Amino acid sequence: GPYSVAGTPDLIGVLDGRSFAVEVKQPGKRATAKQELELSAWGNQGWLVGVVTSVEEVLELLCA
Repeated sequence: GPYSVAGTPDLIGVLDGRSFAVEVKQPGKRATAKQELELSAWGNQGWLVGVVTSVEEVLELLCA
């Protein structure tokens, strides 16, 4: 949107003391190079990161 920075993950939060940053895509779509770079940077800082295409994938990522 007009108020977000390009590449910033779609979902950012904390669950049970674990910080996460998640990029949400439609099935069959992939994260852009900028989005992958951003996720990598967040991951290097200890955040749980991932690219998901469904609620089930979000839950799997966050509850693993």
